[in-house]
Amino acid sequence: MVVPINTTITLTIVSQDVVHSWWIPQLGGKVQAVPGYPSHTWFKISKPGVYSGQCAFICGRLHARMLAEVDAVTPAAFTT
Repeated sequence: MVVPINTTITLTIVSQDVVHSWWIPQLGGKVQAVPGYPSHTWFKISKPGVYSGQCAFICGRLHARMLAEVDAVTPAAFTT
């Protein structure tokens, strides 16, 4: 995901299969994704960079491949 810095980003977290946990430690706490129940979270990043995380709930055989990455860029870079 690519987002602009100094902007509040809101997310609706949903799952279509099993319980997952969206977690990028530098951006805040874990957010559970439960089938049929949307969860909401937000974050605001003040400096450019790449923020990495992964699913924090053992959700099945491909759990180790459930990686997440947020690339925070300047507003000018975001619009181009």
